[in-house]
Amino acid sequence: MVVPAVGGEVTGTVTTTGQSFSFPGLLVIRVRNGQMLHGRDHTDGLGAAHAMGRPTAIAPLLNDRP
Repeated sequence: MVVPAVGGEVTGTVTTTGQSFSFPGLLVIRVRNGQMLHGRDHTDGLGAAHAMGRPTAIAPLLNDRP
């Protein structure tokens, strides 16, 4: 099994505000016999919420962890 990981920068523009954003991201996939078995995308959710002008919308969810 091969587990490649690719890091990069997620960039874009919030269509409702016109504000541009950029934050780090990471894609990890599991590959066996040339087929992708599983993929996981790791991005900065708090950074995304901040870019959309809604950091307080995600704050209550941060305390809801087991």
